[in-house]
Amino acid sequence: MKVANFNTQFKILMFSFLCLIFLGLANTQTFASDDITIITNTTLTQNQTYNNVYLTGGVLNLNGNTLIVEGNLIQSAGTLIVSGGRLEVNGDYRIQTKNADESYSSSTGLLTMTNVNDYVLVNGNFVTQSAASHNGYLTNGVLEIKGNFEQKKYSTAASYNFYTTGYHKVI
Repeated sequence: MKVANFNTQFKILMFSFLCLIFLGLANTQTFASDDITIITNTTLTQNQTYNNVYLTGGVLNLNGNTLIVEGNLIQSAGTLIVSGGRLEVNGDYRIQTKNADESYSSSTGLLTMTNVNDYVLVNGNFVTQSAASHNGYLTNGVLEIKGNFEQKKYSTAASYNFYTTGYHKVI
């Protein structure tokens, strides 16, 4: 009788221990979801992590939240509004269109950083080849680039495709 009672107590104790370990990991670990393609207006309501992000249209508003991209962020169109949030890209952030042959060409994407708390970290390269003028859209916040910075003109008219004013910092 004592052996059965001991086994039951042991099983309950082990189950409780495993639940605590799982809950601890679930609350401290962030797991990346699959790739995501954004084509319509999207506002984050909580922190998100994705492998790769493709912004092909609409508005992506971070809304004070953190978006972590484990791979690359490719913005072929649409507007990314940091809005007091944090964007962390562990690969490249390209405001360009990715072509079928894996090359890149111009984009109509727009990056908006107008809040003092806006923060974008790019651990890879930052490349912009947007046809859209950024005049008045990069006025505040910090863009930190660990790799190379490259600004490509779409045309002579697009010479403002990366144009900072006010208190915006690039480091």
